Amino acid sequence: MAGTEERKRAKKRPPKELVEMTHELSIPSRTWWGTEQRWLDERENEEEERVFRAYRRQLLRLHLVLYIGIAGFALLWSLFPGGVPSWAIYPLLAWGIGVAAHIWAVSKNQGDEYERSFQRWRFHRQMAHKRELR
Repeated sequence: MAGTEERKRAKKRPPKELVEMTHELSIPSRTWWGTEQRWLDERENEEEERVFRAYRRQLLRLHLVLYIGIAGFALLWSLFPGGVPSWAIYPLLAWGIGVAAHIWAVSKNQGDEYERSFQRWRFHRQMAHKRELR
C-alpha cells in the first residue's frame, strides 16, 4: 500500500525545509505533524475506496457475463422444441431483476449501505492479509 510507505517515511524525520518553514511561521511541530498524519490517513482511505470500487465493478462484470452467457444458452435451448422461448423467459426475467439491483448497488458510492459494505470488505481484506503473514 502506497499510503503505508508514505506513513513510514513521515514517521522518520520531517524534511529540513518543512522544519525551517514551521519555525519561521511559528507553527508548533505537533500541529503540522498531526495535520500530516491526518492527510496520510485520508489519502490511504481514498486509495482503499478506489480499490474497493474497482473490486465491486469486477464482481458486476462477472455477474453480467454469467447472466448473458446462461441467458443465451437457456433461450437457445428453449427455442429448440417449438421455436418459442417459453419456459426460459421467467427465470431470466427474475435473474435480470437481480442483475439490475446489482448494477444499482454498484453505482451508489455513498450512504450507509455503501459504508457498511466498504467496512466489511476492508475487514475481510485485513484478515486475509494477516493470514498471509503467518
